[in-house]
Amino acid sequence: MAKISTYTTDTNVTGGDMLIGTDVDNSNATKNFTVSDLAAYMATNLTNFVPYTGATGSVDLGTNDLSLKSLTVNDGISLTGELYTFGSAGSSGDILVSQGAGLSPQWVDGSLTYVPYTGATANVDLGTYKLSATGVDVKTGPLFVNGSAGTINQILVSQGSGTNPAWQSSPYTYVEYASFYSTQTQSPAPSDPPTAWTYNNTDIANANITIANDGIGNPTRITSALGGVYNIQFSAQLSKTGGTDHKASIWLRKNGVDIPNSNTHITLKANANYAVASWNFFVQLNAGQYAEILWYQDGNIQLLYEPADVVVPHPATPSIILTVQRISGTP
Repeated sequence: MAKISTYTTDTNVTGGDMLIGTDVDNSNATKNFTVSDLAAYMATNLTNFVPYTGATGSVDLGTNDLSLKSLTVNDGISLTGELYTFGSAGSSGDILVSQGAGLSPQWVDGSLTYVPYTGATANVDLGTYKLSATGVDVKTGPLFVNGSAGTINQILVSQGSGTNPAWQSSPYTYVEYASFYSTQTQSPAPSDPPTAWTYNNTDIANANITIANDGIGNPTRITSALGGVYNIQFSAQLSKTGGTDHKASIWLRKNGVDIPNSNTHITLKANANYAVASWNFFVQLNAGQYAEILWYQDGNIQLLYEPADVVVPHPATPSIILTVQRISGTP
């Protein structure tokens, strides 16, 4: 509306000043209201808007997240909602833990990570203490001492007060034993080469001493999984027929090689039907090595098996009874 030229210009605005305008909704009727009316309207209808300094028209701010390189607050931050980091507000009881320079902090389960010190109001020096427990249960992993879990069959040995214990090879002998026997009559001919005795039955044995087959499938090899010195003792039932003296030779062989100075002769006289050969050998066997008892006879001598007898009661007579015992060695 044009200025009335006969009126003076007044730049002093008061709430009672009258304003004139056009009502766009009612056929361009003339509007007549005060400055106070306009202020009241703005207070009621424009409370949800923040003026944009310098704008000469509507400004579209778009839809964007707040992104800050740093935030400096002097008077504290008051939160009325969740605090998100990496898109998570954490779970109840979590604590916000720094991940170091350049990385966002993360929510961490405080009950699993930290143990509060009740009543502390400042840093607490816990000093150096030993772990005292009624027992340590190791079920799913090795027991490390001085950074080592030891080797198979080592034992943990005290080194005295003030020094850590250490894994060491055991100085003690672990008993290994076995007993085998044969229920077969063994009678090689004089023309045959020296023959190893065979054993087709196990009386008693632990898992480390066994009878293994030789290269042609005969159970002749006295074998141990553990190294040590072994006492090999036997009792053999020898028998012969005929009226002429005959001789048998018995010795020890190790890993296919005859052991020097291990042979003994035994002679069966004419018409002497039975004799017993019984003595023992000491032999060093490393783990996996084997020993065999060899014999040779020059006539009609045999290693005789006899079943039990009910007429003259006695149990069966094995042709060979063999016992093996480790008398020195460590696991």
